[in-house]
Amino acid sequence: MTGDFLGDDERRALRAEIAAHGLEADPFVVPNPWVRTWGLNLAVGWPLPVDLPAYDRLAGELAALDPGLFVYPHRQTHVTVLTLVSFKEHVEPSLAETRALVDLIPLVSAAVAPVAGELGSFELELGAPVLARRAVFIPIREREGALARFRAAILPALRALSPLFQRCQPPRAVHATLARFRVAPGPGFVERFEECAAGGVLGSARVSSIQLTTETQPYMREGQVVGLFPLSAAPR
Repeated sequence: MTGDFLGDDERRALRAEIAAHGLEADPFVVPNPWVRTWGLNLAVGWPLPVDLPAYDRLAGELAALDPGLFVYPHRQTHVTVLTLVSFKEHVEPSLAETRALVDLIPLVSAAVAPVAGELGSFELELGAPVLARRAVFIPIREREGALARFRAAILPALRALSPLFQRCQPPRAVHATLARFRVAPGPGFVERFEECAAGGVLGSARVSSIQLTTETQPYMREGQVVGLFPLSAAPR
């Protein structure tokens, strides 16, 4: 996806939704213990290849805004390219269910490897944080269109592999989630957030591989890289 970080229409829609319905807690973000899940994703930048002190400063400033925020530790940050198996549909999976899902990994790897091999490395430009009803996210601009080309090439192959992938869709926009709400923040949060977000640009990050990851706790709190597909050094 190319163009602006986030269009004016999308920003207006987010603000209108918050104004109409308020902020709300995410049911998958709990103090402890987090539920056991099983998801499968194609991702880049797990974790985000950005300056760690800069990320920690931004994370600390956000966490100080309201105790209701769960701010992602750097190791949990990522950019989802495609959700192949949603963790939300596989909460506390049985051993048999998990085994059947694990069997998908080599099939996906075989489909992704040749497509990724034709993709050059590319740069992500990270914008200032944006507020949604359940989360804070970083909009991302990818000028070269590499992610769009990758998705267009890989989606037909994946959907032919398994009925589970028929509903596979890319996220609405390229982004990385920064925080979610354990409980809805208190009064004045939106104004405090806007002031904090203005100085929260993390710069750019170069992507050199596509990752195939499991998601054994929500939002990549826990999981493994089960497939790593290097991209060529030169952009294409």
